[in-house]
Amino acid sequence: MGDADRAGKALLTLLVDNVDEQVAALAERGLVPDEMETLSNAGRKAAFVDPEGNKIPFAQPGSAAEG
Repeated sequence: MGDADRAGKALLTLLVDNVDEQVAALAERGLVPDEMETLSNAGRKAAFVDPEGNKIPFAQPGSAAEG
């Protein structure tokens, strides 16, 4: 059931080992992130937004992001 009042308000963050690999895998399916960000001492993230405006970030923790 669609609910226009709730559309675009969801937020789900998925932790991954390697943001670059995840972005590359999604790019093969034609998806590109709406934003990429390096967080000071906290890692990196790439955020995707679906057609209804829901943000779906993939985050790589700081220790993994530092390599």
